[in-house]
Amino acid sequence: MHDEFSTVSLLHDRTWYWLEQSLDSDLVEIVLCGQEAWVPAGVLVRHETGWLRCG
Repeated sequence: MHDEFSTVSLLHDRTWYWLEQSLDSDLVEIVLCGQEAWVPAGVLVRHETGWLRCG
């Protein structure tokens, strides 16, 4: 979880899979597991959505 958004992801066989909230494919920079990563903007979800998927 980040201050303004969450991401819901799964790493399987060295491939990342993301829960997409929209089809926005513009790349944005986030910090993932302590490292900078570029992801499509559509995978940034509200905190409530992240918690619903994890809970």
